[in-house]
Amino acid sequence: MPSGRYNTPSLWTGDEFIVWGGASLGAAATSSGRRYEPASDAWRSISAGANLPTGRGGHTAVWSGSDMIVWGGQGSGSFQTGGRYDPATDSWQATSLTNAPIARINHTAIWTGSQMVVWGGVNASTTQNTGGRYTPATNVWSTTSLTNVPGPRSIHTAVWTGTEMIIWGGVDGLSYLNTGGRYNPTTNLWTATSVGANVPTARSTHAAVWTGSEMVVWGGLAGSTTYFNTGGRYTPSTNAWLPTSTGGGVPSARAFLTAVWSGNEIFVWGGANASSKFGDGSRYSPNSDAWNPILTVGGPPSARWKHLAAWTGTSMLVWAGATGLGLESNLATGGFYDFARPGSPGNTLRLAKVGSTVELTWDTIDNANFYNVRRCGEPVGCYPDTIVASPTSATYSEAIAPGESHFYLIESSNPCGVTP
Repeated sequence: MPSGRYNTPSLWTGDEFIVWGGASLGAAATSSGRRYEPASDAWRSISAGANLPTGRGGHTAVWSGSDMIVWGGQGSGSFQTGGRYDPATDSWQATSLTNAPIARINHTAIWTGSQMVVWGGVNASTTQNTGGRYTPATNVWSTTSLTNVPGPRSIHTAVWTGTEMIIWGGVDGLSYLNTGGRYNPTTNLWTATSVGANVPTARSTHAAVWTGSEMVVWGGLAGSTTYFNTGGRYTPSTNAWLPTSTGGGVPSARAFLTAVWSGNEIFVWGGANASSKFGDGSRYSPNSDAWNPILTVGGPPSARWKHLAAWTGTSMLVWAGATGLGLESNLATGGFYDFARPGSPGNTLRLAKVGSTVELTWDTIDNANFYNVRRCGEPVGCYPDTIVASPTSATYSEAIAPGESHFYLIESSNPCGVTP
C-alpha cells in the first residue's frame, strides 16, 4: 500500500487504480506510486527506475488507454516536465520539453483520445490562461489558442465532452470566477460559456463531471468562509445553465470534494468546510434533479478532503486524502461504495437510507402494470415470501427499526404473468 498523501491525481485504467506522486506531511513531495487491483485487493509497486519524474504534488495525470501521463506540479520548484508510465512494461519515458507549457501547479488536464490538453494554473505567483496539447505518439507539444481564451485562473475544473474541453470557475488571485470556456483542440478555438440565467455563483475547489450531455458543477468555496451546496448543469448545445436541486438529500456545503459519474448518477463524497471534514455524501440524478444520501452503514472511509475517487464501472473507489483542521495527517486508507445491486436481467435494484427510512428504486420494466416487493429478514438466504407492497411505480420506501436487517426481491407483473 502507498504511504499517505494528498493533492495527488489518480486514474482508473479499466483494471487498476494508479496513484503517483503527491504531498506528504513533513516530507518532500514523493516520486513513488502504486497500482491497486480490486479483483485481487492487492497493491503493486510502480517502477522507480530510468526516466522517473522528479517527486511532486499539484500535478495532473491522464490515462491514454495504454499509459499514465503525468505533467507539471511542484516539488523543490515548479515543473514543466512530466513522464509516461506504461503498466504493461512497468517503465517510464520522459515527456518532451520542446514547446512545453511553462511550469505550473493547480492546472487541469484532460485526454481527448489522442492528446493530453493542460490549461491554466499558477506559475510562481502568476495565474495562467495558457496551455498546451501533448501528443504521446510523436512526443510533441503544441500551444492552445489565446483567441477568445477565458481569463487566467487556477483550482478550476475541466471536463471532456468527446469534442471539447470545458473549463469553468476557479480563482485569479483573490477574484473568484463564474466564467468558463469551451476549447476545441481540432480547430484550436475557444467559445465562452454563458454567464446569463442560472449560472452558478463564482467559486473554486468545486467538482465537475460530464454526463454525456451536460457538465454538472457542484460545491466549492469563495473566500475563507463561504462554502456552497449549490451547483449548475451546463448544456453546450444550448449554451444554457440550469440549477441543481437544493431539496432533500442535498449534501452540506463543502469544498475539496470528489464526484464521479456512474452512468446515471453523480456520486459526491467527502470534502471540508471551515470547521469540519466529511465522511459522507449523496447521489445526484440529473434526470430527476434529485439527491439521495449515500448509505453510511457498513463502515465508510473516515472523513477526509483532498482525496482521490474513481468510478470502476460498478463502484466508487475512495482513497487517501487528509484529515484535521490545522496540522494535517495523511491517510493511506480507502473503500469501495457498491451502490448497484443485481436485480432482474438487465435491471438494477438500488437502495438508499434516509433517516430511518429505506428507499428502493429500480429501472422500469416495459409493459409492467405493477411490481411486487417481497421482503425477508434474518437469516440471510431465507425466501422472501411476504409481499409488503405492489406499487405501480418503480419505487418503494418503508421505515425500519434500528438493528433490523431486510432483504428484498422485486417482481414485475404484466398481463402474461410475474417474473423476478
